[in-house]
Amino acid sequence: MSQVSERLKGVIQSQFHSVSIRGEISGMKESGVGHRYFNLKDDKSLLNAVCWRGISLPFDLEDGMEIICIGSISIYQQRSTYQLNVQSITLSGKGAILELIEKRKQKLKEEGIFDIKKPLPKMPNKIAIITSERGAVIEDMLHRIRDRFPMHVLIYDVKVQGEGAASQISEAILHLNNHINALDIIIIARGGGSIEDLMCFNDENLARVISNSNIPIVSAIGHETDFTIADFAADLRAPTPSAAIELLIPNQYEVKKRIQSNSFKLSSYIESKILRYRIEINKMLMASSKFHQSFYQNISRKVDIYGSKLIGYKIDHILKTELILRSVKKEFQRINLTSLYVRLEKTKKLLSDSYLEQFKINLSKLENLNLRLAAFNKERIMQMGFSIVKMENVALKDINKIQNGSNLSIEMVGGFLEVTTKKVNLLNSKK
Repeated sequence: MSQVSERLKGVIQSQFHSVSIRGEISGMKESGVGHRYFNLKDDKSLLNAVCWRGISLPFDLEDGMEIICIGSISIYQQRSTYQLNVQSITLSGKGAILELIEKRKQKLKEEGIFDIKKPLPKMPNKIAIITSERGAVIEDMLHRIRDRFPMHVLIYDVKVQGEGAASQISEAILHLNNHINALDIIIIARGGGSIEDLMCFNDENLARVISNSNIPIVSAIGHETDFTIADFAADLRAPTPSAAIELLIPNQYEVKKRIQSNSFKLSSYIESKILRYRIEINKMLMASSKFHQSFYQNISRKVDIYGSKLIGYKIDHILKTELILRSVKKEFQRINLTSLYVRLEKTKKLLSDSYLEQFKINLSKLENLNLRLAAFNKERIMQMGFSIVKMENVALKDINKIQNGSNLSIEMVGGFLEVTTKKVNLLNSKK
């Protein structure tokens, strides 16, 4: 038995030391040490295949992919089974690749992954770029940032092609979300390449990570004609990495011009407002001055009237005092000087107290009159809920002068209402 197995092994390995086989992946598994085991199948057959650790692949292997494997056939003698030892893998034709991408896109669309779009800041202060540090892309992007608007840029180095690239990009997004503070935007950037080169950006898990990011993400992958699933999941797609900088980073010279223009407009606006307020204040002061002048003139007249009364009252008391003094003088001979002085002091005090008391009464009347005048202040009355109705600039006191269709002006606190009457209802009658 061993001799037969050995001869079969020699024949097969010599005849199939380099073969190219196309099939669909199924049963994909990866061991703990990095070996990848899967089956290649078509409509009629199935072949075990293994891709040993250390062999670089252009993309991550998944069930359902149609691929072309190049390798050799070997026999496992203990079980008398044979398998394909894979040396390289390519996707089976552009049509198959596009079909696979379309299926994934449709699945993610039904999940709502492409519907979540976050707003982008107009003036970012801190951005992160997920890309390869070894490509020319990052140098061009940094150069454009320095020219347009220098700012804080964080570069996260990842693989942007081949096996494991999608996982590294996903881990970078998660790390930036969880550990970096005050980050405004994440840019995923890569230069142009074939559809196979860009397959890592068509990864389903990567699309979900992009959609779930708390930080807005911009995809800048390949050339303008290159579209990947990551472009649909991102909050914004830029045609190229350079275009991403043009879209996201403002031009510092344009910003300065805009600030200067807005500053001039704001200054002009403030000056016009101040001028308008000055005019309004002057009008108010003039109106207030006229009102106070009229008010004080009225008060002055009343003070003069009461003053005249007080003066008359005082003169009357003086005349009475003179009569008393004449009487005192007649009796001067009969009354001693000390007694006369005492009587005069009593009379003086009596007259003084009487005059002062009367003056206080009249002053109180004047103050009450002032309070009553203040109560009739127009603004104060309107603040109590009253208003002034005018027709043809004449204040109305009687509703009988108002007809249906009359144009009225109603003055209230803060302004006027211009109204037209639809119907006039009189007390105890209809009109």
